[in-house]
Formats: sequence, C-alpha cells, structure tokens
Amino acid sequence: MILNTDKAVAKGIRRTINRFRENPFYYFTESDIHASLYRDILYGNSDKFYLPSTMDKIRLSIVHLEYPTNFKFSRKEINSEGDVLTDGIKKTRGNFDLVILKEELLRDIANTNRNNLIEFLKFIISKNIAKHEHIYKLLGYQEGELIDYAIEVKFFHFSNTTQNMFEEVKIDNLKLEQSIDLKANIKPVNLIFCYYWSDGNKNKKCECRLENFRKNLKFGKIGIEHDPQNLIPEKVLNIFIEANINQDAVKETQRPVCYFNCGKEKLPEWVKSLTSGYDNYPK
Repeated sequence: MILNTDKAVAKGIRRTINRFRENPFYYFTESDIHASLYRDILYGNSDKFYLPSTMDKIRLSIVHLEYPTNFKFSRKEINSEGDVLTDGIKKTRGNFDLVILKEELLRDIANTNRNNLIEFLKFIISKNIAKHEHIYKLLGYQEGELIDYAIEVKFFHFSNTTQNMFEEVKIDNLKLEQSIDLKANIKPVNLIFCYYWSDGNKNKKCECRLENFRKNLKFGKIGIEHDPQNLIPEKVLNIFIEANINQDAVKETQRPVCYFNCGKEKLPEWVKSLTSGYDNYPK
C-alpha cells in the first residue's frame, strides 16, 4: 500500500520533472531545481508536511533543503575509493540536497510535552550525531530513522562541463548507498537533470557523452568503464531527465530514464508511483 506522504512526494517531484522538460530554461542553476522541488512537494500538502505541536503556534516542517547526512564521510575517499568509512581519513557530516523527514517520528516529537519539545527540536536540526543518540532511544526509534526520503540532485547543461558528470553522479549514489546501509529504511533518490543544444560538431563530444550516460544507465552503470564501483547501488533510484534544443531551435525531450535494482524483492510502491510512465530499468 502506498502512503499519502509517498503520493505527495511523487506528485511534487514529477511536477518539477515535467516543468523542466517543458521549460528547461526556467532553470539556470542546481539551486533553481532545489527550490522547484521544495515548492512542488509542499504545494497543496500543508496538512501532511506542516505538523502542529504542543507549543502554541509552533509548527514543524518535515521537508528540508541541505539537511545533514545521518553519517560521516570523506568526499575525497568516496571519489577515489568508493568507500565512505575508510580508516585514517578525516570524515565530516555532509548534506543531502533535500529530505523528507519521517512523518510518524515528527508527530511523536511534536506531541511530546513542552519541556522535551525544545530538546527534541535541537536533536532534529543537530549535526552532532553522538550527542543526541539517547533521544532515538527515548522515542523508541533506531538511529538514523529520522529521514524518510534522501534526495540528491545533479544538473548539467551546455555551459557547465559534463566531463565530470559520471564522477559527480557516482559520488551521490555512494552517499545514498551509505544512508541505506544504516538499516534506516531511507528511500534514496538521485535526480540527474540535463539540457543541451545540438550545435553540429561543436557539441558532438557533449552529445556522445550524454548518449553514453543514458545508454549505460539502462544497464545500471554510471560510466562506461568495467569497474564494479560504476554500478548503481542496489535500492538507490536514479532518474535521468533531459531536454535538447536541436539545430532548428526546437525543443526535443525523451522520456525520463529510471533505474532501480531491488534484487529479489518486489518493486516498492513508492518507486512505482514516482516512475510510472517513464522508461524503467531493469525490465
């Protein structure tokens, strides 16, 4: 059964995807897409995402941008080895581009007594993992269960090079993989947006690179090298969204390409809701 929260999140993300495909030049920067996702997910869903609390006129939101990861890692180590927990590397908290926090846990926090509420609010926004471990136990949840959706965004276009495209997407996938390794039932989503101009031979390298990206994504790979670390991690949803302006200045779009490997398990309802009507792989 799909939850109401999942329906609202899927509808909001798909709204941004559709707008990007129809009007790609509404977006100049990655932050534009972050803002669009934030607005579209919240739109018409104040009853689901803004929760009342025991303190008068204090409401809590479960949708947040640049929210701290539920683990420490080194971007350098992800980039070079694909391992976020290698000893001897200085690790810090990173951030997810956008998160949806667990509605049931936030409701428990919002309905607690006023004295505990302030302490719980500090816990929600804290970057200090160890300091508030006892609050998870107090609420009866496992560590890391605060986050429902963890969403990463990458945006490539003709004026920012796509040469690092494979590496950047791979890093986000490894970050999302680490989030689900904590057994926290997080729903990880990697959204890759791209628009470009078909300009004859001038952009031929860029177009070939994007074609390779699209083709390999269908086989669960980021990049063309035969490297196990180029594989999209299991249970991390990748969606590639693109818009192309051809040499006649006419916009062309292809259906978004999605990849989600759930192993031997049944495809989750939240994935079905988010990817319905798109090109989904593996078949």
